[in-house]
Amino acid sequence: MTVEEKFGIVVMLDALGVSNFTIEECKQFIQNFDENISDLQKINKSIFSMVETHKNKEKARVVSNSLKNVGFSQFGDTLVMAWPIDRKEDIHNSSLMLSIVMMLSSLIGNSLDRKIPLRGCISVGEYVWAENNRTILGPAIFDASSWYNSADWFGIIFSPKTHFWLGALSEGMKKSIDDALLIPMWKVHIFEYPVPLTRHAGSNSTNQIFSVVGWPYFFYYHQDKNTSPRKKLCQFLFSMPMPKGTESKYKNSADFFNWYETEIYQKNPRRIGEINHPILHEDNSTKRKSSRKD
Repeated sequence: MTVEEKFGIVVMLDALGVSNFTIEECKQFIQNFDENISDLQKINKSIFSMVETHKNKEKARVVSNSLKNVGFSQFGDTLVMAWPIDRKEDIHNSSLMLSIVMMLSSLIGNSLDRKIPLRGCISVGEYVWAENNRTILGPAIFDASSWYNSADWFGIIFSPKTHFWLGALSEGMKKSIDDALLIPMWKVHIFEYPVPLTRHAGSNSTNQIFSVVGWPYFFYYHQDKNTSPRKKLCQFLFSMPMPKGTESKYKNSADFFNWYETEIYQKNPRRIGEINHPILHEDNSTKRKSSRKD
């Protein structure tokens, strides 16, 4: 068996409410969870295909290499994903991170449609990958596992350690003409928020500032004329079982959604409507300018 040492972006997610499932619900969950993984793999593959055509060949090489070599591992109701990155290629990691975050936003939205609210954590660091038995272990995994179930909501946080990696990445974007175009998109998808914690999170405070994934973006980007994003979310939440003692997770998630609408969407409505994919952003901007001239 080959075990590879890697450095990369690791995501650990688990499904909420599974412990209360009946046997029949467990069967349905397995089917739905498999569909979620399949959807994510398809999105990852489609982005990989788009990236390969990018005019910046070096960026295309770095980002597509990570997307192509993603590792998936599943046990029970927990899913682990790992995208390898090159520590020396920081200049292109902002595009990769945005790609991953947008995929995760889609995953959360599609999962809610299947009545599977997901909660998790993103970490960056070293790990080992055994492809034969799909095992992922290492410091990055342990970091993510320390925090992935700490939040009293469904959604995705970045570990406190990874917060500083994001900070370094964000500063690097300001000095790169290519990546500076991504900064407005970054603010829509990755930002700080006072996350409510569970009683078992080991904190003296009920809230803690984390960098988080802006998953409500999925609802606003895919909204239709007949159903508002908030109405769609409320319909999803109403359709889910909500045993006594679990309601705070759903309320806190709805509060985050409302905050996103006020603080992110209403201040950046055009930005959210224009976003397709970070790696193609420069090409899309050029095309829009050309069409205006015509």
